[in-house]
Amino acid sequence: MLHGHVSEHKNRKLLENIIPSALTIRYSIKQEMSEYKPTEMGFFGPASWSTYLTLQIKVLQSVIGSTTGSIEKSRQIQNKIIGACPESFEITEVKIPRYKEVVMDGMQIEDMRGEIDAEWVFDTKNGKTDVTVLFFHGGGFTTGTPKGSRALTSALSIYGKSKVLAINYRKSPEHVFPCALHDCLSSYIYLLKDCKINAKNIVITGSSSGGNLAIALGLYLRENATKLGIKVPAGLIGISPALDLSRSQPSVILNHPFDYLGLVKPDPNHTSPDRSVAYIRDNSIIRNPLVSPMYAEIDSSKNNEMVQDLPPICIQVGSLEILYHESLKFVEESLRKSAGEVKLEVYEDMIHIFHLLSKDEFLSKVAVQNLGKFIVKVANNYTPSSKYERDFRLFKNKPMGDPSLAMQVSLENPLEIVESAKKFLDAQKTLNK
Repeated sequence: MLHGHVSEHKNRKLLENIIPSALTIRYSIKQEMSEYKPTEMGFFGPASWSTYLTLQIKVLQSVIGSTTGSIEKSRQIQNKIIGACPESFEITEVKIPRYKEVVMDGMQIEDMRGEIDAEWVFDTKNGKTDVTVLFFHGGGFTTGTPKGSRALTSALSIYGKSKVLAINYRKSPEHVFPCALHDCLSSYIYLLKDCKINAKNIVITGSSSGGNLAIALGLYLRENATKLGIKVPAGLIGISPALDLSRSQPSVILNHPFDYLGLVKPDPNHTSPDRSVAYIRDNSIIRNPLVSPMYAEIDSSKNNEMVQDLPPICIQVGSLEILYHESLKFVEESLRKSAGEVKLEVYEDMIHIFHLLSKDEFLSKVAVQNLGKFIVKVANNYTPSSKYERDFRLFKNKPMGDPSLAMQVSLENPLEIVESAKKFLDAQKTLNK
């Protein structure tokens, strides 16, 4: 992404050159507790966006727009991206054997062969540590690499005081569900059995489609870890996670004008009316919780000796993401009866994986530091203070200098936000008839 200092005046001049005055951005609806109302707008976007932030987003939209609808074009760009790491970091490439003892439904024997490319990302300033982050990158299940996510994995290492293993899981359409999920399972078992790392020291993390895989792996382990003779990890993190591949929530429409992810279109060579996304063979499984975790129904009261509780979960999402509402639905509906800690952090007026915006963007700093705090907490023999611990917060986009002073308010009823948005859309449809 863009880093470094550029003056506000130069930014605005640059924007005026690359963005027509008649913007396609007209309005947005934002959440303030449980109510929707129009976002206060500036000349180029939400009033809370700086000109530099707007410039970054417009550049992202331009890049995405030039490759959308073509997996091949997206890969040509994504595969060239190498994220920056501080000089104190060591990067070590490794190969992880696929775990042949588990054949997931839909896999063939040949899908079990081979190895997974991966890399360790470690800040030598941390010294020796047992805390380990297993990271799955984003890219819509079709593109992306660990190298392209180094800005994020290095931040997780710094603030989480951890070492990070980032894997290059198999991509669609060449390898459809559940091949990527099996690679994620193989990498977790590799940490446990080959690296001899205790499950209590491992936090499984992912961004976007990788966030989907992190949560899906957690759901899989909940029901299968005992029969595999292993434990669930210390925690799960979803960073702007894609939890509903059917894209059924109102934020897909309401936040489309702002979020660069709204420009991503399916590749017609690998999708059809019966196959909405390249990740799956067809839509018959699109609501399978391991494909779209938002449709999971977790009830810890029905656990038996073969089912383990989910570990603490942290979901971070921007209120202007098209994926915003599926995160709210997941924590409030899917996990309503799930024992343990569920943490939801909503970042006001932020877009998809805003963590990768300028290192000087205030809420980006707040978010990565909060992730670090969560990792440090759960990976050190953490026990929730209550059986059903919930912490839902909105972080305001009002820079305070010190990220620890970020303004925040409690979100009491996330589902009311989604329902309010649905009512708004229904009203708009009525007005447009």
